[in-house]
Parts: sequence; C-alpha cells; structure tokens
Amino acid sequence: MSLMFLSYRHCYRHRFLLRVHEIESRASNFSMPPIEVFLQSSSRTERFNNPDDLLTFIISEQEMSQFVQLCSRRLDHEASIAIESRFECGPRYRFHIVDDIKTETIRNHFMFRENEWMFSSEKGRSALRNQTGKDRLAVVTLSRTQNYSSLEEVKNELGPFAIRFDPRRNSGLVRFPF
Repeated sequence: MSLMFLSYRHCYRHRFLLRVHEIESRASNFSMPPIEVFLQSSSRTERFNNPDDLLTFIISEQEMSQFVQLCSRRLDHEASIAIESRFECGPRYRFHIVDDIKTETIRNHFMFRENEWMFSSEKGRSALRNQTGKDRLAVVTLSRTQNYSSLEEVKNELGPFAIRFDPRRNSGLVRFPF
C-alpha cells in the first residue's frame, strides 16, 4: 500500500481533511508533493518536508484533542500533558491541570507558572489550588533545556492552550491571568 493511501485512510477515519496536489518539476519530471496543514486554531499553514512528519503532527494533534476532551469536565485527579517544541528538541512546556474535587462545575480557572520547587509535586500543586480558591488550576512548567526570549513570548505561546483547557463555554473571550 502506498503511503498516500495510508495517510488518506488515517485522515478519513479520524475526520481530518486531506487535500493532495502533485507538482511536477519541468527540469526532471520529478514530482514533489507539498505537505501543508492549516489548523483551525492558527492563522497560518504548517509545511512539512515528508509524510512521516505529517503523520507525527496529526497524531500529536489527536493527543491534544483527547486531552482537551478529558479537561472538558471536572477531573477527579491531576492530569498533565507535555507540549513539544517545533524548533528545539524535547518538550517546551508541561501543563498540570488540578481541579477542586468538591466542586460540581468549574466556574473559574487560573493559570500559574511554576517557579517554586513545592509546585513541582502533585501535593504542592494541589495545595496551590487550595490557596488560590479557584475551581481549576493549570500549572505550567517551562523546560530548562529550552530558550525563552521573554515572558511575553511565553504568554503568547500559552494563550491558545489556556483557552482550550477551560471547560467553560467562553469562546476564547476570557483572558486568563498568568
């Protein structure tokens, strides 16, 4: 089976739109398929050099969608996910989502950057959530192996994720304090 057929089956099964164009170079008659993805949450396309990178990207988007679905209701225990960097090797951020197990509905949400050692443990994050009095706390750990130019850059990168982890129906209109 060809890789394109497998990609098509995978995309069809998981409800991804797949559009394929073949470009032929006049010099060598060698066709080079451009692979681009346009995300609903992004204002630009992502270009991939080979089909393997595309499949890796699709799988990571599916994992993120599953995690967002998990976070769409109150969590009984802490959940976490790592966000990989496109430009540097390894995870760039790790989100830890902690909910108040006594509340039925998440009414408020707070995002916090881990900067104290006590918040690097599950107990510490739970204690921090209790101190803030919020129904949901998202603690973000910045990887020590990554380079960050400024806190504004971090806020801009994390903004779209913070909105996705909020179970309230806010349509992205609510700004979260960092």
